[in-house]
Amino acid sequence: MRLEELTPDLLRRAFFVYLDQAWPGREKEKMPKLVDGASGADLLAGFTDESSRRGGSGSRRYALRLGNMRYAHMKLVLEEQLVAGLYIFLVDTHDPDIRPDFPDYDAWQALKEHNRRLKERIELGWHSAGIHTAQSLEGLVPAAPAAGPSDRAGRGVRVLLVDDQEYLLRSVAKILRQEDFDVVLARDGQEAVSLALRLRPPLVLMDYEMPRMNGVEAARAIRAALPRSETRIILATAALIDLSAVQEADGFLLKPYFREFLISFLLAVLKPGAA
Repeated sequence: MRLEELTPDLLRRAFFVYLDQAWPGREKEKMPKLVDGASGADLLAGFTDESSRRGGSGSRRYALRLGNMRYAHMKLVLEEQLVAGLYIFLVDTHDPDIRPDFPDYDAWQALKEHNRRLKERIELGWHSAGIHTAQSLEGLVPAAPAAGPSDRAGRGVRVLLVDDQEYLLRSVAKILRQEDFDVVLARDGQEAVSLALRLRPPLVLMDYEMPRMNGVEAARAIRAALPRSETRIILATAALIDLSAVQEADGFLLKPYFREFLISFLLAVLKPGAA
């Protein structure tokens, strides 16, 4: 949706779906107040503008910390995704990884799983209510590419695209195929390694945070078998990571990103002699 399409009724429905799952029985108590007569961006007066934290991606992000019954830091977020001006609702669980030797590690993992399932239920509830989420992205991405770095920039180059978020995976695949990339999909690190070693693609674009085997572990396994001269690896992440600790990657793409930047970035990494 466009920000100017945001109405009090839409935002109240988004709040209710969230609170119905996160604070059952306490929806009225936790319901945020809206500015009377406001519309569009003015409705976000109570949100925190987190756009400056996106690392220069240019994406706008507005967050409201609503929490849940077990964890105070979960957020309702309205964020630009893939196409400039196109916003979706999402839940940010705001629960970073910790080391296995950290006290209460098992309890923290259980809480993370609780938050993950809660996020899924809320976002599914939004989608069922006609509120745009990542599940809507594929249909919202224009059917034809906007003016980009060059016509049909991919020129048939094979890209192994890896992400455990199915809706984002399909949406990015749609954009790459519009640009004439030959796209192969993988949904976790183990599948990515298997496909990379079999297909030997010139480029792997892989999410950092995934189950079973994360992007760093998969990148190391791929790089052990395929040299940079044959396969370039890009890690995409919404998290802050120590880039110096990931020598196997050829580039890092901060989520969220716009399609034009994505295509330009891939072409730069594929360019002969690129560092």
